[in-house]
Amino acid sequence: MDPAETGEMAIVVDPLGLPVPGSLVVARCAPDETISVKRVISRAGRRYLEPLDPRFPRIEVTDLTKIYGVVRQKVVDCDR
Repeated sequence: MDPAETGEMAIVVDPLGLPVPGSLVVARCAPDETISVKRVISRAGRRYLEPLDPRFPRIEVTDLTKIYGVVRQKVVDCDR
């Protein structure tokens, strides 16, 4: 796992960005309502949010999913 994908980082989010497969997005997912960064993927005509940490399951996008925006830039502190 790439440390830049799991460590602390600052992000620039475009709230008007259109999420497409492969986009990183800031989203809130049911049932736990946690806000986090996830990757949009598409499988068999359905959209999912895939966590950056592969130990966690992907979550299907539903009417309860709130996408706040598309990540445009990541800034990672390399000294950590």
